[in-house]
Amino acid sequence: MSNSAPTLGTYGRTLRHLKPSQILWRAWHMARRKLNLYPRVALPKSAPALKDESLQSLRALMALWARLDVPAPETLEALREGRFTFLNRSEDLSSPPAWARPDLPRLWSYHLHYFDYVRTFALANTGRQDENDRRLVLSWIHDWIAMNPPGTAVAWDAFPIAARLTNWALAEAVFRFDDPLLRRSMEQQAEYLRRSLEWDSLANHLLRDAVGLCVAGSLLGGKALRRGLAILEHEINEQILPDGGHYERSPMYHCQVLQDLLIVHAALDVKPAFLRHAIARMAAFLEAILHPDGDIPLLGDAALGAYRPQALLAAAKANAGWDATPRPAGPYALEPSGFYLLADPDTRLHLIVRGGAPGPDYQLAHAHCDLLSYELSVGGTRIIVDSGVHGYAESPLREYCRSTRAHNTFCVNGREQMECWATFRVGRRAKTSVPVWDAESGEFRAALHVPDCGEQERSITSSSLGCLVIHDRAQEQGELRLESFIHFHPECSLRECEGAWIAERAGVRVGLLPLTEVEASLVTGEEDPAQGWYCPEFGKAIPAPVLVLKHTCARVAAIAYAIFPGGLPDNCKELAGMLATPQRKEVY
Repeated sequence: MSNSAPTLGTYGRTLRHLKPSQILWRAWHMARRKLNLYPRVALPKSAPALKDESLQSLRALMALWARLDVPAPETLEALREGRFTFLNRSEDLSSPPAWARPDLPRLWSYHLHYFDYVRTFALANTGRQDENDRRLVLSWIHDWIAMNPPGTAVAWDAFPIAARLTNWALAEAVFRFDDPLLRRSMEQQAEYLRRSLEWDSLANHLLRDAVGLCVAGSLLGGKALRRGLAILEHEINEQILPDGGHYERSPMYHCQVLQDLLIVHAALDVKPAFLRHAIARMAAFLEAILHPDGDIPLLGDAALGAYRPQALLAAAKANAGWDATPRPAGPYALEPSGFYLLADPDTRLHLIVRGGAPGPDYQLAHAHCDLLSYELSVGGTRIIVDSGVHGYAESPLREYCRSTRAHNTFCVNGREQMECWATFRVGRRAKTSVPVWDAESGEFRAALHVPDCGEQERSITSSSLGCLVIHDRAQEQGELRLESFIHFHPECSLRECEGAWIAERAGVRVGLLPLTEVEASLVTGEEDPAQGWYCPEFGKAIPAPVLVLKHTCARVAAIAYAIFPGGLPDNCKELAGMLATPQRKEVY
């Protein structure tokens, strides 16, 4: 990964993975923007009626979420004063807000036009309503309509339209504005969205577009609903894998899609079977991958706090008929998505391993160089963590968070797993073999195929000696520098103990014992090159300790280490000899 300007080769290695239709649609969108060929959709002269049954169902969904996700009073008060916070950045925009501030990052402006904050007010008013809140929200909506005519940059991009239609519908369900201008604008936006679908991006963007059409169409009727349902069914069939995972392999975007489907399900009078089945599969997948603390792993583009997994699961159970079943007590695999979990109820160890494909080949915008990486909780406490995602285009840490060194995996001679460039692009990309997986013993093994590199593989084994053993191996001509990265939660204290390491957080202790000869270094909060940063939320970067194990030799290099829940055992040297050489299984 590099900040240098992309070459023709970079473009070629990226474009060859796209669908031809994506390239054509991207060319059309660029031409439309340059030539101002936006859809000409007038504001309807008369206000359509909104379907009362759909509004009642949406309000019931909001009431359920309000019991599980109570908005903080300080958040509401800040919004009332015109202070908006997105991506951990606060701005005073007055009220009504300044909709087009050129000095603000594009993604921050997108959030302003999503109108998620009116959903926050709706959640706070599902019980006894505050008339001042009702008037404030409606005044923002009226001002947005007056200040953002069709075609306005950012405001009328497809994704913000889809999000805004959904949020306005939820606000209407709670506040019951019954406002003619709001209803006319919703019909106008739905028609504009119907003509502006993101066929170039596909993936979660196109699915969100379909959700916006379905929600607006469920209230308004007409073309929006028919078009939205047709796209939604097609995209669910393609994007939701047999194990229920979203095919972009980002737990955060999995939550986004599940939340959107729950809203559509609530809005529709007739609940399609394909939608109910998708929600049930996605809820089961989400419940299976959560850490013991009840939140998602930070794999791919993922941030904590963007969604509330427990609220999503409760809605799936209450409204969509998902029948929650306890997840297995021991190791289990979600093979279509490539997630492997080693759970030990005795040691209270919970490890989730990232195997399989990085995502759909034609859309890796949210993929990271995290193949064969993992996260570890012990006793319900996160100990070894992924670096997360700091942000997108405007983030100084975007390159780092996508890089191999930001994950609990390994690299050879500093080569990245994938050629990540710009903000969301990927040229060359690595692949893993079909993992060798033994659910009884809790053994995971897979080969990593990195372009222009020799053989690489990782095994993770649950040992009968009460520890996990991670073994990395690489082979190619010439000298090899094998590096294995282990990222600890920033609240962990780390100390060396005779060549081994002890990490401790919140009373939970974990021992890490190198089993092969390595050069170990501890890095925290370095800037050039970036290393040792934990980004659990957008816009937040916390210095965190990273243990880098390095081995340099000719032709074949190996690094192995053991992780002991509870700390280092007394007989470390004796155990190191017993655990150093794993039983070999061919994975190439």
